[in-house]
Amino acid sequence: MTTADAAAVVAYRGDPQVVRYLSHDGLTLEQATSLLENADVRWPASAEERFNVTLAVVLDDHVIGDVHVWNTGEPLQPASDDPGEVWLGYAIHPRHHGQGYATEAVSRVVEWLRQTGIKRIHANTYCENVASVKLLQRLGFQQAAVFGPDEDGCGKRLASIGFRRDILTATSS
Repeated sequence: MTTADAAAVVAYRGDPQVVRYLSHDGLTLEQATSLLENADVRWPASAEERFNVTLAVVLDDHVIGDVHVWNTGEPLQPASDDPGEVWLGYAIHPRHHGQGYATEAVSRVVEWLRQTGIKRIHANTYCENVASVKLLQRLGFQQAAVFGPDEDGCGKRLASIGFRRDILTATSS
């Protein structure tokens, strides 16, 4: 993704149907542009031990969503001391919900992470985001924790589920 995709990012990351399940408010064009500038700067670090990258979900040459993976801690982004553990988040434009694009994108990112030697992936989702819960379960993520509304660090006061997927590489037993 480049800054030229900022309007497309705002179209989904600013949509109320998507924002209700994000850890942040809807993005403005200025915020999306800044996010994409940072993503461009961070991409070279994806081959390093610690990284924070955003990957585009593209359909017919148009950005319809993104998958974000990181193992560096930032506000509202947990991280483990172990660089072999990463966190994953994703957002897709509501017009494309229910068509398998998120499943395909997350599946490909999981495979990429497996190939890079990552050993565990974490993802959190709000309990009421049933589609996301089902997506994570379909891709082999297991429920690791449940957080009550009072534990919601994003201020939405919604219960959430912490998921985890252990990755087995060809060299693991």
